[in-house]
Amino acid sequence: MMSVYLSTFDAYFVAGATTSTNRLYANGNQQVKVAINIRKQVDGVDTPLTSAEKDSVTITARSSNPSASIYSGWSCDKSKNQYDEGVRGENSRSMNGVAVLMDTEDQDGQVKAGVETVYRYLRTSANPNETMEFMAVITINGEKFTTNMDPHVQTLTVTPRTPYKIRSYELVLKREDAYTDEYSKGNYVDVDVYYWTLPSSLAIKNQQINGNANVSGGALASITGAKVSPIRTGIVLHTSTQNFTVNNSMATSNLPGGSNKVRLISGDSFIRASRGACDNYYYDSTSKYNSGCVVTIIDNFGCVSKFSVRASDDLNILDIYDA
Repeated sequence: MMSVYLSTFDAYFVAGATTSTNRLYANGNQQVKVAINIRKQVDGVDTPLTSAEKDSVTITARSSNPSASIYSGWSCDKSKNQYDEGVRGENSRSMNGVAVLMDTEDQDGQVKAGVETVYRYLRTSANPNETMEFMAVITINGEKFTTNMDPHVQTLTVTPRTPYKIRSYELVLKREDAYTDEYSKGNYVDVDVYYWTLPSSLAIKNQQINGNANVSGGALASITGAKVSPIRTGIVLHTSTQNFTVNNSMATSNLPGGSNKVRLISGDSFIRASRGACDNYYYDSTSKYNSGCVVTIIDNFGCVSKFSVRASDDLNILDIYDA
């Protein structure tokens, strides 16, 4: 009967090559990357892991039971998702993917013969600020080996952080006069585009908008009532919106120069909205609305923030608030 022995079996968090980390927000989205280093010997001979053995590698709750489940609210993923590892405010993007794999390199920096590295990703929506202990597990020929067994006793610890929320006062407003035309003497069509920029190091990975109605390019935040001139309309824009016309900006058709393009800047670092206005025009059947549009974003660290965009100054100016 062949003898299987793991001469190397250890695990480390890739960023910093450490066995302990708090660089994880308990938001259910962000992951922390773990490197599991394994050298399998069969009858004393270094032997590559099979595909099934590599696939069996996981991270679970530290326990004397090799079949222990992972903690409630925790997940171990086999692939990286779209969210950045690290902590808001640090230069985390430069650290992503930089692995210093302790115990797998010799003094010349070369990977030791026979050692294979498998990567896994932990994430959690469990209670923050509670330190949890983990172990790596691999199944070989139906037998489970863990990093909580002699001679490979090692503990991974994670203390997840409380997810933050971006506040409206942290957003930096840039308002652009994106389109202006005097279509007849003293009568103007005017479209302003608002860009509320997120704090440094943050980017939008997902944005959902919920307004009075979905319109081309976004959702309504405000609109003038029927027979009221000038028309004034506020629209929060989808992050994907690129082509936007004067007609789109007021959710109508047949405006003077209505097919003309409104200049938009695209990017993932800001929330966008437009305020369109047209003198001497009115809607036939709309009801005045200014209850705003709720904007929910998930940023690059997986944290969720909510805002409300509403109009002021007789629907002439758009403002953003915490929701």
